[in-house]
Amino acid sequence: MHGPRRVPGDPQNVTVITTNPDFFFSSAHPTKRIGPKVVEIMFSVIFKQASGLDLEIEEYGKPHVFNYDFAEEVLSKRAKAQAIKISKFYMIGDNPESDIAGAIAKGWTSILVRSGVFDPKAETSENGNDKKFPATHIVDTFKDAIELIYKLEKL
Repeated sequence: MHGPRRVPGDPQNVTVITTNPDFFFSSAHPTKRIGPKVVEIMFSVIFKQASGLDLEIEEYGKPHVFNYDFAEEVLSKRAKAQAIKISKFYMIGDNPESDIAGAIAKGWTSILVRSGVFDPKAETSENGNDKKFPATHIVDTFKDAIELIYKLEKL
């Protein structure tokens, strides 16, 4: 027995949740790899074609601010347990659209690492930084990012 068909305006019966909205990711492969966002896009297009309805998706992961709120909460609790007060948060990342965008939205200091997804020679780049989501600082490697934080914090 089948129930009535869903029509525009009806609530979606199944909650669809994704946890990584990255279109690209970096790996040991020399070029960028297609990320999980592609599956979300394909599924949405197929659903629209098959039903005529838009697929509602709850998206979690970077760059959504609640992820950064959670990180701040966890880090602050751990620091407090050690009698340390955190006055500044840093985000180190290689993807301007997720890592740096989230840091900007949260007001954190962002450090863009050139060794991953970001291509400083791409047309989305201006002066070696991303045009849409410019990082506070740019470095070549993760190690350079850690050294920069030590320098900025005078450690």
